[in-house]
Amino acid sequence: MAFQFFKRKVNKKAEAPSRKDKDFGGSWIPGSSAIDSNALIAKDKVCLQFASLHYGVYSQKDRQRVTRHSLYQVLKQPSLDERHWNFFYQSANDYFNGGCLWRVARYDGEVVSLCR
Repeated sequence: MAFQFFKRKVNKKAEAPSRKDKDFGGSWIPGSSAIDSNALIAKDKVCLQFASLHYGVYSQKDRQRVTRHSLYQVLKQPSLDERHWNFFYQSANDYFNGGCLWRVARYDGEVVSLCR
């Protein structure tokens, strides 16, 4: 059995392929290239660390931790829709995507929930 190899012909007059960002349609984020994956990983790590931070409410007088404060209970579960970790992860992610705003819901002057 004999094998025959053919030399590939290259058309030197053909246009070079475009290297614009919009031409990389295979990525899952529109208009981005593979270089952005490192930025997404870094952003995710920052959001994970922010959501994992410990929280507390401290007294101004003696600078001791206060657990019987309404804000402490709200930080434990900021809203009925989201748990603590998810709320703060998404807040950090919103901050990177243009800004994060929280709406504070009060009842009789007490903070009862936070909404993104």
